[in-house]
Amino acid sequence: MFNINGRRVLALKVIAGMNLPVPSDRTLIDYYVCVSTSNGRWNTTMKAAEADHSVSWNETLNIYGPTLTFFRRLMSIFSRTTETIHLEIRALCKSAPEPVTVCEFETTTFEQWLVGDGQSITLSAINNQDTSLTLKAQRRIKTIPHAPSSSPEVHGLLLEPHRGYTVIMIH
Repeated sequence: MFNINGRRVLALKVIAGMNLPVPSDRTLIDYYVCVSTSNGRWNTTMKAAEADHSVSWNETLNIYGPTLTFFRRLMSIFSRTTETIHLEIRALCKSAPEPVTVCEFETTTFEQWLVGDGQSITLSAINNQDTSLTLKAQRRIKTIPHAPSSSPEVHGLLLEPHRGYTVIMIH
C-alpha cells in the first residue's frame, strides 16, 4: 500500500548473528549490523560477542525506500528495477580507528524481503558460510480507529479508510 507520494517502509528486525569471525590481528570491542540503501544507512547498536561468537541484537530498523511519486509508481508497474539493500556485520577494534567489515551478505531488494512477510530469515555470509545472520522483515503499516473522512491528513501522514480502520501511509 502506497499513497501517491508515499514511501515503502521495511521493518527489519535484526535478531542475532552466529559464528562471527574474529580477525586474528585485532582486539575486538563490539559488533554491529549495517544496512544500506541508496536512501541511507542504518546501524544496530554495538554489542559484544558471547563466548560462542554470537551476538543477540533483537532490535528493529525502519528501512525507508525511495519516495514514490506518481511517475515512479507508474513506471514500477512496467519495470522490475527496485531498491537494493546491502547488509554487513562490522566490528569496532581497539587497534583500528574505523570499524572493519567482518562479513557481507548477498545484496537483496525490498520485494525479496517482503516475500516472507514476518517470517524469520537466516542468511549465510558470502565469505564465510559458517557465519549467519537471522532477521525478520515486514511492511511497516500502522492502523488507528477510523478517522472522519473530512480530515485526510494528520501531522504529515496520509490517512486512508480501510475496513473500519485508517491506514497511515508515511510519506
